Amino acid sequence: AEGLCTCYQHAVKTAAVKRTSTIYFFSFTVPGKPVGYYAQASRNDFGQRARKYKSYQDAVIAYARRAGLTTPMVASKERPLYIWTVPYFASGVHADPSNVQKGVVDALFYGSKGCGDKYTGGAFSAPLYDAGNPRCQVIVTDSLERMISAMQTTITEIRG
Repeated sequence: AEGLCTCYQHAVKTAAVKRTSTIYFFSFTVPGKPVGYYAQASRNDFGQRARKYKSYQDAVIAYARRAGLTTPMVASKERPLYIWTVPYFASGVHADPSNVQKGVVDALFYGSKGCGDKYTGGAFSAPLYDAGNPRCQVIVTDSLERMISAMQTTITEIRG
């Protein structure tokens, strides 16, 4: 269980029969413009776009750790994780929400050993807009049912 946060280790130990008996659930918000995934064919890419993407990954990691997550995260076939992202953009010029989610997932699993993010699922919302407060809300859980419940709550809040 190396690299797992304490609460996750506790969840693994106490969830004897039912995987959802102890739910792993974290929510955090990354302030600023959501940045989409950037494929780096070469790790020696230090251009402006690569630097911006790396900076965003660092921010995702920092806010995830503030929320109590340990990174890099670990997911397995026996214990998959679900990640939902809700990006709020300042204007109509922005990355695809699916690419924002891929970037967040890459940041959370950056440097992981073994399977990396192979056993993750999740979702992303359609683009939302807030010119004065661009951001990306992130939910990480090991319970698909809990992710769906959080999605329903957030959608209700958005619709007001």
